[in-house]
Amino acid sequence: MKTVAAPSEAFEVQLALDLWELIDALGVPVVEVPEVTTIPPSDGLRGSFHVTLADGQTLKARRLRTPGDVERVTRLSSLLDPQFFPPIVAHRGCGLLTRWIPGVPIRSDHWTATDLRTCGRVHAAMHRLPVPREVEQLRRS
Repeated sequence: MKTVAAPSEAFEVQLALDLWELIDALGVPVVEVPEVTTIPPSDGLRGSFHVTLADGQTLKARRLRTPGDVERVTRLSSLLDPQFFPPIVAHRGCGLLTRWIPGVPIRSDHWTATDLRTCGRVHAAMHRLPVPREVEQLRRS
């Protein structure tokens, strides 16, 4: 996990310009930006960050591969229930911001075979759901 402790040019380098401009537009000093991406992207472009602002706000900043990916995620996110999925606060270019949802990561050695089978069944059920027309139109070619 990478952490930048003080606002500086390093934030711009770590976050890339699109994300930095989104965060800077909030008008609140940045305190910390640890990277939370657990699997490094092969292209080096994507990433997720936990942004802590001086006023106590915490955000999740995501850098996607292309502006088209951000547009697709933004449109799909608008179809999700905000009770269960954080709405997108802002987006620009390859970057997007959502509210940070606190949680505790579950280590892989805590999963039982039964837990994994249950997750597999839920995942399979999600893939069997009919795709609404507005979502089908968002598929990549």
